[in-house]
Amino acid sequence: MVFFVCEGCNESLKKNQVDKHANRCRNCHAVTCVDCQVTFWGNDYAVHTSCVSEAEKYEGSLYKAKAKKMTPQEAWQDVVETACSLHSEANTPTSIQPLLLKMSDLSNVPRQKKKFVNFLKNSLRLYDDRLVDQCWDFISKISDKRKEEADSAAAAAATVATATAEEKAAPVIEKVSENIKDDDDDKAKERKAAKKAKKAAKEAKSAGTSSDGNNDEDSVSESRKRSHSDSLAVSESEKSSKKSKKEKKEKKEKKSKKDKK
Repeated sequence: MVFFVCEGCNESLKKNQVDKHANRCRNCHAVTCVDCQVTFWGNDYAVHTSCVSEAEKYEGSLYKAKAKKMTPQEAWQDVVETACSLHSEANTPTSIQPLLLKMSDLSNVPRQKKKFVNFLKNSLRLYDDRLVDQCWDFISKISDKRKEEADSAAAAAATVATATAEEKAAPVIEKVSENIKDDDDDKAKERKAAKKAKKAAKEAKSAGTSSDGNNDEDSVSESRKRSHSDSLAVSESEKSSKKSKKEKKEKKEKKSKKDKK
């Protein structure tokens, strides 16, 4: 919670006590935040909803911020204090301005409507349901506006984080895709080389088979030629032997005829 010091009387005040103190302190023209030492004039203090912690104030550049999230009740109480600080604004309904001023002294205001109504009835002795509903609607609008701002800020932060992550991941993805492409190219080259080797082996095998066939045909033809030449030689020898036998026979017959004569 933010605390202020009155510049007129140096009294320490909670944020929801500033307006009430200003009504009775004639010299309260400005208040100063206890933590950040910033002076706020008039109603400017209303926008000062959070401030630096004591550790951040004294540690300076050595301070490391710790993620601290407000509880739902703390966030609601801060909304209530903001609504109460706007009791004198022109856009605040005049019917609930005194009610908001009285609520500035209250703490731990319930954030559920049913409990809120009972709280005002018991604490402020307020039994006008119309005023209670107006007060609830006024505070709820401020709460909804803060939620929208928080959601938009979170969405913007998420968008920035996503864009940053994509920028960081882009070179890695590109490198991985290049490696995959190189692997695919290498595999394609290996498959192509394997196909070529297989084709060459097939061609060599077919060439060897054809050469063996040709050699077999040549050997067969040579053997046929040899057998043919051998048969011719045999037939010629037979002819020559028959001729010689015939000549011998004729000589014998001639000789025998001469002897008879």
